[in-house]
Amino acid sequence: RLEGIEVLGEGKSYSAGSISFTTPLQHQHQVETYGMVFRTDKHTLSYIADTRYFDALCQHYGGELLIMNVTFLEPRPPGNQQSLPTDHLSVPDAEHIIRELKPKVAILTHFGMNMWRAKPWQIAEKLTEQTGVKVIAARDGMKFDLAELDNK
Repeated sequence: RLEGIEVLGEGKSYSAGSISFTTPLQHQHQVETYGMVFRTDKHTLSYIADTRYFDALCQHYGGELLIMNVTFLEPRPPGNQQSLPTDHLSVPDAEHIIRELKPKVAILTHFGMNMWRAKPWQIAEKLTEQTGVKVIAARDGMKFDLAELDNK
């Protein structure tokens, strides 16, 4: 049963049952976009949605599991070209964020065509080697058992 509709906003908190989440800051994107930090009794999980990299990301997200939209292999220059969207994370951005936040597991998703051509599962393996954090490339229908976080 629907109990209400909430409009997300920067720095707001929400809850549903035993799960609470915050939308810590507005992302740098062509449209209003927020990531989320979920908290349960046992875990903290962060989701970084579409955004260009900026330092505050590493100050507002954290937890055992980090999920990030990583669209590009390499960063794109800033600009407002409709045919060349730029406000998305790249693999070097993801590596920096993973090194800073040190989650137990990082899941990469929302791949662009160059990422697919580069085989995101191989990129994830390389990031695992480079950061010491288990990095997984998401795939359609994928499920992740949060109990895996208890064994790390």
